[in-house]
Amino acid sequence: RHHNKGVALGRLGRDEESLAAYEQALELKPGDPDLQNKRGIILVRLGRLAEALTAYDDILRLTPDTPGSRANRGEVLLLSGQRAAAEVDLREAIRLRDTETLEARVLLAVLTWNQQPDEAAGLCRAALLEDGRHWSTFRRAELRALAYLVLHDVDKAVTELRSAVPHRRLDDAFQRELYEILKDPPLPELGQLMAVWNGIERECRHHD
Repeated sequence: RHHNKGVALGRLGRDEESLAAYEQALELKPGDPDLQNKRGIILVRLGRLAEALTAYDDILRLTPDTPGSRANRGEVLLLSGQRAAAEVDLREAIRLRDTETLEARVLLAVLTWNQQPDEAAGLCRAALLEDGRHWSTFRRAELRALAYLVLHDVDKAVTELRSAVPHRRLDDAFQRELYEILKDPPLPELGQLMAVWNGIERECRHHD
């Protein structure tokens, strides 16, 4: 029940309450990797990256070949500015699983697009072939938009992100740090995608 409550509260964007529910569930089932993984996701949304990293470290100590947790740890490292370590985890996540790697492939492409443009393009093309059914409609579209951006197809990137705006959930957070990576050095078409994001954020503030 605590687990289900955590999921529901997370979908509503009530992250502190969701975290508390997952922690209650973990008191009853200590070390459960699924609960720890979901707890880590909430910690990331709360900006508590060091705690999220510890949660994923705990999972991977027990089950080192878990691609989902490996990819999530890579994301935390990426958002924390630990790019070399993030690259190792994201590559390992892709190696462990040939499918359901939409996020890992796109994040790795974002990380490497400047130094290894051909590989980044290949990662994005592979990511766009996946259905991404494990992600929310909006998050899937955002990842696909980033893939198109790395492929320098800004029109498709903008169309993809705009098409998903009506489906954005309260738990679909804007990961500003991810876009900051594409500014250093700047990906030429980034400004057009950021303009869409700025419109989304203004609309959210208006509704609030």
